[in-house]
Amino acid sequence: MPGHSPVTLWLWQGITELSSQQITVCQQYLSCSEKEYLGAISAKRRRLEYVAGHYLLRQIILYLFPDWAENLSVEHQRGRAPCLLGPNAQRIHFSLSHSGSAVCCAVALDCQLGLDLELPRRRKYVEIAEACFDPIEIERLTALPVDEQEAEFYRLWTLKESLLKAKGGHLNDESLAVTFRPVMNVSDNSWHCYSFKIPPLSFALTLSKALSETLQIQMYRPGMSSHGVLNPEVQPYCPEVSLEA
Repeated sequence: MPGHSPVTLWLWQGITELSSQQITVCQQYLSCSEKEYLGAISAKRRRLEYVAGHYLLRQIILYLFPDWAENLSVEHQRGRAPCLLGPNAQRIHFSLSHSGSAVCCAVALDCQLGLDLELPRRRKYVEIAEACFDPIEIERLTALPVDEQEAEFYRLWTLKESLLKAKGGHLNDESLAVTFRPVMNVSDNSWHCYSFKIPPLSFALTLSKALSETLQIQMYRPGMSSHGVLNPEVQPYCPEVSLEA
């Protein structure tokens, strides 16, 4: 459909089960700047997430753009988001996210995007919401039954994070003032936000072009020739600046 862009999204669960040998193999795919960036990460868990996420990105690039992949490389300098260098690199947009033992990567052509993945585990999510969310969102969140508040918190949190990543911005007062209104049909917005779940994980995906087809999640496992595909139920949202901002 003209003006609409599908997105390729792969989910890799169970990265904490990788052996030292498998991690070493994945690490060999990193560019010089990525290896330098990795060298500055001291936390073992964070290093694993970085290696797995950037390896997953490589596998999607190889799958989607086999004619370009050999001459594409990832550049990652301190203080900056990773980016692609090489032929047609400016047309390829990607976003990485990780939580728990899962990493996820979304890639699209000629479409800005942001992805956020969260494993619900914060016990003080109401306190976090009161510190970070818009007053309207806090009111709606606390008005819900207690057993529904966690899901609502992560829905809002992932939507905010995915929008920030898509815009290339940072968490600040202006970004926190954005609220999200559920919509039934695709509208002519600058940003199209989608919320979905693969229990127990919560996701949000923001695109500069609306989805033109059903969102598919490719379940990735290294060494497997075929992978399962999930079609989660997706709720579209329209981001709006709060009237109380």
